[in-house]
Amino acid sequence: MRTTIVPAQITTVEDTIAGNLTLNQLILLVIPVFSTVMVLVICPPFLKLSIYKLVISFVIALPPIALSIRVKGQVAFRLVRLALTYRIRPRIYLLTGSSSSCSFCLTEEKENDVIQVQEPEPAEFIRPLDDTELKELGEILTDRSINFYANKKGGFNAVIE
Repeated sequence: MRTTIVPAQITTVEDTIAGNLTLNQLILLVIPVFSTVMVLVICPPFLKLSIYKLVISFVIALPPIALSIRVKGQVAFRLVRLALTYRIRPRIYLLTGSSSSCSFCLTEEKENDVIQVQEPEPAEFIRPLDDTELKELGEILTDRSINFYANKKGGFNAVIE
């Protein structure tokens, strides 16, 4: 029996559409074309070329073209997106007591510190029911058109049929 060793490398292969251009690069290169057409149609003189339209089109087209360039085998747009997600990440860390390289450390309460405890407010008592209310409650509980069910979370449901 023959055995071969396969190296454990993970390779990513990008699908190319035209030459070495991927779908993301093509989308980034098509954005300036559509934006230039929109500038030519919307800005006066309509459907005619002028200097300010060329300047606007060049300013709009420059960032997508720059982001479609490959840097170290990756599209620049992907690198910029990676850098932005790194910069806007949450920066709140939960630290344990064993962490010695923390930017802030939680202090424990000392035994001498005085802790102020607020007195709980007295509970309001429900007044006792009188005879007529007890009779009405008994009629409701014995009525066959009302069914009472307990749900799984400990709630209490009344269903009128």
